[in-house]
Amino acid sequence: MRRHGERTRYLLKFYRARAQEGRIRFEHALTTELNRSGFELSPSLIPTKQGETYLKVGEFPGSVSGAYYAAIFSFLEGESRYNWNGPLCTDEELAHAAAALASYHNAISGWKGTGWKEPRGIALLSRMPEKWRTYASGAGDTSFDACFLKHHAELLRALTRVLDKSVYDAMPHMAIHGDYHAGNLKFQDGKVTGLFDFDWSRMDARIFDVAVSMLYFCTAWEGASDDDLMHRRMACFSEAYQRAVGGTKGISPLNRLERQYLPAMIHIATLCMIDWIIAEFYSLRSDPETYASHLRRGVRLIREMKGETSLLFRV
Repeated sequence: MRRHGERTRYLLKFYRARAQEGRIRFEHALTTELNRSGFELSPSLIPTKQGETYLKVGEFPGSVSGAYYAAIFSFLEGESRYNWNGPLCTDEELAHAAAALASYHNAISGWKGTGWKEPRGIALLSRMPEKWRTYASGAGDTSFDACFLKHHAELLRALTRVLDKSVYDAMPHMAIHGDYHAGNLKFQDGKVTGLFDFDWSRMDARIFDVAVSMLYFCTAWEGASDDDLMHRRMACFSEAYQRAVGGTKGISPLNRLERQYLPAMIHIATLCMIDWIIAEFYSLRSDPETYASHLRRGVRLIREMKGETSLLFRV
């Protein structure tokens, strides 16, 4: 409860130049649905005098639409303790994060979206070969360029080791968060107190959301076990998710098909992460060694996942 005289805090969000209005509308409709459903971890939107949830605040050179958007959200209490690539959260926080993801899935499971169409995880893969070849043909002489060219052929081969679209289509779909990692959560006393950054939300396979989460929560990005997929943490995350879903009246726990193809989905999630790393570097062209380090880690994880998933892939 807010004390007398204490100021209310809000978050002013300016969207990136590449943000599209339809995508922002999807994110805001999803946020509104979460609030309506009683999901307590997400922020609420502060409407304008005209009843909109965002503003076009000017023209932004280089943006997709030429527009520059902003929105105001309620402020989420708790601590922002982590980034997308570490450090690893505690075991207690890991279990609570898995349960929070299950709670989010349950809250949004009946929502049908806005009609805004974003490519699903498996569809994104088909665009990567041409993009990567274009980047390779224009590569420069930085440490990132050298790393990318060294692994270019290996990464293209990794794109062929994916499950059939018919299997992907058969899995339960819903509005996924799309970027569920500890950096997009707030914590207090070992528990999740807030979930934010729905910029990558879209209609997609539920198991893809779980796979992305396990990629970030269960991969060591530093230290002696750098980039090993940490099976103990994977088991902790999946068990906590299954328990939390099992206690709801909405969605069911991961089914047999989802559990069977979870390694394959982590492979796809890793390729999507690598694609982001490559595109981000060639968009910004800054800090080549940091991005090269991220790319090397992604490649090592792809190699490990090849052994985990060889029987699941159509090769």
